[in-house]
Amino acid sequence: SRYLEVLGQFAPEILQAWHRLDQSAALARQAGARLSPQVDGTGGFSRSWVRQDQTTVHTDQYRLGLSAGYEIDLWGRIRANRDAALFEASASREDLQATALTLTSQLARVWFQLKEQKGQRALLADQQALNERNLELINFRFRAGKTTIADVLQQRQLIEANHGERALVESRISLLEHQLAVLLGIPA
Repeated sequence: SRYLEVLGQFAPEILQAWHRLDQSAALARQAGARLSPQVDGTGGFSRSWVRQDQTTVHTDQYRLGLSAGYEIDLWGRIRANRDAALFEASASREDLQATALTLTSQLARVWFQLKEQKGQRALLADQQALNERNLELINFRFRAGKTTIADVLQQRQLIEANHGERALVESRISLLEHQLAVLLGIPA
């Protein structure tokens, strides 16, 4: 049961499929139970007191009952119901495995995308530092008269474009982290 608690925290879809499997297995056992004789037992005890002419008489009564019954499955209805319930349990088991496989593949896909975007963020940070260093060099050359203002403006545009790309990558990282939290069933 501790395993199911942990599973329910991190993968609610798998926990739901697990419970559906338990339910269908119980229904299969119930359907198969009708193929066996059914025995019912009852028991009871009662005590009564009767007062007669200055004396009290008490009476104890004990009751035991046992009954047995069996439905003959002439047309195969009970066996067919049991077999259908067993097939349902088997289908639930396959659903559980499919759910686990799907969740695992989704987790892997989102995790790899997240790693890719974090690598992209690092590359863009390196590119930003390089572009800013180039802007300093172009500004130095512009003050020395060796380049035009267009070169300076072009390098500034390149830096601003890099800022935009970094913001886009940061939003993708945030989205992927949220998707990962949802898949794991933890608060984002």
